[in-house]
Amino acid sequence: MSASTFPNYDIGPLQGLLGHWRGKGRDVAFLPGGVKVESEYLEESLITAAPVMRLSHTKYVHAAAYESKLVDANSGEPLHHESGYWAWVPDVKKALRIIALGRALGVVASCDVVSWPAIAFPRLKFDATIATSPSSIATVILGPDVPVMEEFNCVVEISGNTLTYSQVTRVRFGPGATLEHTDAAVLWRQP
Repeated sequence: MSASTFPNYDIGPLQGLLGHWRGKGRDVAFLPGGVKVESEYLEESLITAAPVMRLSHTKYVHAAAYESKLVDANSGEPLHHESGYWAWVPDVKKALRIIALGRALGVVASCDVVSWPAIAFPRLKFDATIATSPSSIATVILGPDVPVMEEFNCVVEISGNTLTYSQVTRVRFGPGATLEHTDAAVLWRQP
């Protein structure tokens, strides 16, 4: 859907995200026992306008819905799929990244945007930790061998038709084993 579909639609500094993006990235995961696993991936993301949502009688959130699919660059095997929202709450100048993953995980990461509108697309840094406010990570523990995300950090930048991001998650594998997982990618806007 286009932004013109919704009245009073304004996602402020996130406007540059709207569109169809393709690119490639690198994933680095550290597993228990110090095993380092690296892989190259191809990514495709579609980011579209979403309805303006009322948070309260006077507060609104403007959002863009997204879906991202990642496949192994060599085999084409699916690696990751997520959907969610990029959201803008104009009266508090806060951007949100709301992530839903099929493996019983949800993330709401926030970013204060003090430089907008002076900078068309500011460098945005989103952060979330488990069970904190205003940003948080929610997960359902599906067994002792299932990792739990404890921290999420992501930096997003757009320059022209190029979107870059890098993100770090800290994942707990049982008691006392918290490991780091990183992703970084460059995506190009598609016609």
